[in-house]
Amino acid sequence: MSGDEGQPLSVRRATESDAPRLFEWANDAETRAQSFSSAPILWDGHVAWLTRKLGDRSCHFYVVEVGGAEPVATVRFDTQGGHTDVSVTVAPAARGRRLAARAISAAVHAIFESTDIQGVRAFIKPDNTASVRAFERAGFVSSESPRADARCFVRARSAPRG
Repeated sequence: MSGDEGQPLSVRRATESDAPRLFEWANDAETRAQSFSSAPILWDGHVAWLTRKLGDRSCHFYVVEVGGAEPVATVRFDTQGGHTDVSVTVAPAARGRRLAARAISAAVHAIFESTDIQGVRAFIKPDNTASVRAFERAGFVSSESPRADARCFVRARSAPRG
């Protein structure tokens, strides 16, 4: 164990000043391997994408921090077509510290507290066992997937917090 278990997590909105950190995390080799699109991300494309996401009212983009100071993950919720999908990136330096499930739970709590969203779903590559475990520990349950390339996990507003 890393000692992070007792450290409080805080959730804040992502900002344009997070762009360099998010770019670095997104281009990490393990992050790219577990993403549905594994191609490297170019800086200009990243900045344009982040600017669009931050201005999109159907997107809620959070940075999760340990102790209110160390960014360790991003959790993004995108609502489209009546569904809210969650995407998570754990900082390479934070992997193995058992923070993913706590980060997911903290962000889900934030989205449920600040919106009327009734549930969220996650799509995970079938061989990504670490993400499957993290989402299960965060209170998500397996569901039939509408995607052939992914497992689907869902969490309803009424689900107990992980």
